[in-house]
Amino acid sequence: MLSAELSHTPHHALGTILLALGTLSMSDNKPAKSSASRFLTNLVIVITILTVLSSLLIFLGFIYVMVVLVSGFMPCIIANLVEKRKRRLASKTITAFNLAGIMPLLFSLARSSDPNFVAQGAFNDPYIWLMVYGFAGFGWLVVQIVPQIVFLFLTIKADFTIRKLQSLQRQLIEEWGEGVKNGG
Repeated sequence: MLSAELSHTPHHALGTILLALGTLSMSDNKPAKSSASRFLTNLVIVITILTVLSSLLIFLGFIYVMVVLVSGFMPCIIANLVEKRKRRLASKTITAFNLAGIMPLLFSLARSSDPNFVAQGAFNDPYIWLMVYGFAGFGWLVVQIVPQIVFLFLTIKADFTIRKLQSLQRQLIEEWGEGVKNGG
């Protein structure tokens, strides 16, 4: 229902109509959070999670497990802290790849009767860290390369569509004459 006190400008009327139809939400008028406050919020969340997890692992006597997990998830933590976009797709991608890289180590820790011993061995094994950080690096690579590949694909597709439409236009001109080209 439109209010009588609304201005009669075209832009305002269009916004009011879209609002009435439910395609525009009232939350669009809220000011966006600054990147500094978003960074601080993310930092507080990460520190809180790390503190709770570390305290729990230390309390249970798994200090080496805690050190390995914090070190292993460092690319994920950094990606989540520095991500500035609202949907956080880059940090989600990097987190998924980082989790995939550390998953074999997590399974080893879970199956072991002495997780601290396994964690000590893992901490000294360069191949485990190559795998963990290699997967995270591959996640960063995906974040950087995939948008460029998609852009290239869409550019090629657009060029193909343009050539196809130009070919159809030439066929119409041959069939109907130059008047078709000018709209007359």
